[in-house]
Amino acid sequence: LRPSPFGIAACIVSVLVSIIASIPMADAVMHRKDGQKKILSLLFLLGWITLGVMTACDAVWHLGTALDAATQAFIWILCMLGPVTIIMSQKILFGSRKMGTKWEGSGKPNFHPIVYNMGGPLFVWGWWYLWLGSCGIPSVVSKDNIYPDAGKFYIPLFLNVRTLLSFTFGCAMVPVVRFLDYSHDEDGPWLGANDEGKVFKRWWLGTDGTYFGVFLESPWPFLIAWVMYGVSCFFTFDNGVKVGAREVILVINCLLQGVDAGILIQSNLYAGNAHGKKLFSLPFVILFVGLAVNVGYGAGWIALALSFPGAILIILGQKTVFGARKRGDYTMQNNGKANPYDKVYVYSWGEVFFMIGWILICWGQAMPPV
Repeated sequence: LRPSPFGIAACIVSVLVSIIASIPMADAVMHRKDGQKKILSLLFLLGWITLGVMTACDAVWHLGTALDAATQAFIWILCMLGPVTIIMSQKILFGSRKMGTKWEGSGKPNFHPIVYNMGGPLFVWGWWYLWLGSCGIPSVVSKDNIYPDAGKFYIPLFLNVRTLLSFTFGCAMVPVVRFLDYSHDEDGPWLGANDEGKVFKRWWLGTDGTYFGVFLESPWPFLIAWVMYGVSCFFTFDNGVKVGAREVILVINCLLQGVDAGILIQSNLYAGNAHGKKLFSLPFVILFVGLAVNVGYGAGWIALALSFPGAILIILGQKTVFGARKRGDYTMQNNGKANPYDKVYVYSWGEVFFMIGWILICWGQAMPPV
């Protein structure tokens, strides 16, 4: 161990933030102590910003002369984006929960909780930023040997087009799914509804666009994100393009997944057709397992340690949030009735699992073939 003064300070700040955010904050919220809550919130904010600063200083101190100005700036950006994103996530969650902002202002519970909010995913994303900034070690590798330290305990993350596309479109699935399911939870009229009982008569449409617009509430952003996530595998370590049988199969897998989840499952969900949803959920799982194996195989099975847990967490996340949302499992099992208020859980593990899963499977996809 070789702790720096900044690392010691970061540890102390971490303990203080954990204390502030636990019992004192819970007491202030539960008993609506406005003055105490404001003071604690300010300390919470300052604590997180200080933690970001100390973490960045600690990382730069340990890496020393190995850093150029651009790399130092990148570390600082990651270490500061982490706390800012985490603080933002807590603000969103507090406004979405049953006993949060509404409770503080009026003393009444929020009878309009939002399960599909971005608080949980941003919380995960913020911690990932902070982890990358504090634990990342910059290095330059040769095109002829992109995994020079194979066998050592580390996870490579390359800064190239492949990584950019993989993370941009893979992690975009989280807000894209939110556009679809948020509107359905809030009773957005389904544009595919008809008097003939045909589920797929207008398959290219979703809900009526009240909340995010017709395009974002349709299957198209979902399909685009899936296909572009698949296309990211065409790019090599040095931003060249190489397309073989494995890459083509992977893109087809992604396209089928987008059609299955975004059109077949979603349309049956809107129509309240439990049999149809169950029928197409099995291919959803099979396609995800196939994707995880293909992604893992591409990097000489190294990436399987990321892609397979990622796929499991994505599936588990969807399963969990479907039990917690307003119009999920309960609605399908009870003739279209909304989930009772006491069974709607804003703080479920669903969106957390979903976000972690996408980060992992995107990371696996970002690892170029050996």
